[in-house]
Amino acid sequence: MTLMIKDLPVYTTVNPIYISKLSKMVERAMSNDVQANKAIVGRNAFAHSSGIHQDGVLKDRSNYEIIDPAMIGFELPDLILTARSGRAALKNRMQTLDIQFVEKEFELYYDCFLRLADTKSIVTDADLVDLCRDINKG
Repeated sequence: MTLMIKDLPVYTTVNPIYISKLSKMVERAMSNDVQANKAIVGRNAFAHSSGIHQDGVLKDRSNYEIIDPAMIGFELPDLILTARSGRAALKNRMQTLDIQFVEKEFELYYDCFLRLADTKSIVTDADLVDLCRDINKG
């Protein structure tokens, strides 16, 4: 990948789109999972759970990623919603899930989200839908 993203006087015919698939093949053949935080191919290589990182990624992915995940055959990962997630990530996920909210009431959603996130390591889409449904009922 260094050869692909740096301006070096070296050439390769390797197509990086297959890196992810090749890594998965090796994983299966060796019956050994790639570490989650392994550079480039780990499942957390392009994951962001910190609020400031999430906001930066939403504004411009290149703020925190020098490699476009699509270059190596990865689908663009969702931001991981945790107790460290900020307002930008929560708003983005709510919009992605087509959860309607009134902007002036967003702080209520965010406060409830933080209380839920303090009890769980990761808030799933289903958790968020349930949370918002409960808020809208009350």
